[in-house]
Amino acid sequence: MKIYVTYKFLTKEDRDAFYSAIKENHIQELSLSDEGCLKYFYTPKDDTVLYLQEEWTSQDLQLKHLTQPHMDLLKELKNRYLCQTTVRHGTACLETERLILREFKIEDADDMYHHWSNDEKVTRYLTWPPHQSIEDTKQLLSSWIQSYEKGDSYNWGIVVKDKSTLIGNISVTNIDYKTNTVEIGYCIGQAYWGHGYVAEALKEVISYLFKEGYDLVRARHDKNNPHSGRVMQKAGMKYEGILRKSAKNNQGVVDDVVYSILPEELE
Repeated sequence: MKIYVTYKFLTKEDRDAFYSAIKENHIQELSLSDEGCLKYFYTPKDDTVLYLQEEWTSQDLQLKHLTQPHMDLLKELKNRYLCQTTVRHGTACLETERLILREFKIEDADDMYHHWSNDEKVTRYLTWPPHQSIEDTKQLLSSWIQSYEKGDSYNWGIVVKDKSTLIGNISVTNIDYKTNTVEIGYCIGQAYWGHGYVAEALKEVISYLFKEGYDLVRARHDKNNPHSGRVMQKAGMKYEGILRKSAKNNQGVVDDVVYSILPEELE
């Protein structure tokens, strides 16, 4: 279980004082000694931000950690220095009736290459060209796997349960921090088109992103790819309109059809 916490302060002085107090009270060391803790460390970012990465063997042990005395002290420090806290969980493992959505691993290269990344039809409307070798796929996977260390990275492999087969991916392609909104993209192997897998995955990811605290989920597709629009409709997304000449993919500069959904519209 991974947790990513962002602490935002009004001033750099407050951030530095809070960070110093954490070190003086050994909160990081005490947390690392708690049962089930695999990772727990703070990293200063920008002038007014402190970033915390946690990893636990189970949710129960992470909740037990929150009852420890050093967590009461951490709460006092947060109140003292007036920090705002945002908690994210990144690419958590999700499950639907037929699918498992999970983080990618380098061993997925063979499935990914043969099911979709080398297929001209699948990549037709994507922003990257079909891979010429499995090494291209491994290189892309390596960059995706590295990005998991960031709490705002959401990139799932789509696995069919009864076949244990990786058939595609669904990910957050953009986060607008000013509006607290996200945009989703997806692709799936040609052999698995027409089974409703992407709509099923999209519904689950939308629900999860709202639980993560985002206020709107948006998706867009090339105007010449209406099948993708039907997936968005099946997931409950609402048509917004067309942005003319607004994107570039393997077909060149294209018109984008935009859909979105709000938390209150989720069925």
